[in-house]
Amino acid sequence: MKKLYVTAEIKIHPHHIEEATNILNTLACNSIAEAGCNIYQILKSTADDYTFTTFELWNSKEAEHLHWEKEHKSLT
Repeated sequence: MKKLYVTAEIKIHPHHIEEATNILNTLACNSIAEAGCNIYQILKSTADDYTFTTFELWNSKEAEHLHWEKEHKSLT
């Protein structure tokens, strides 16, 4: 199986930065605990305090697909 690298850029409204940062950190902690997730990092932009990038490494496309089927209840 081929490993899958995923990145996503997230821009946050300045009024929600603390809440969003907490949500992103919770997402990263929950995701790395999932089967098939090798890396799930939240990276803050050095150029913009309100832009973040996720960097993920999954064992396979199927493992990443299963990630999206989870409810992630602690994030709501």
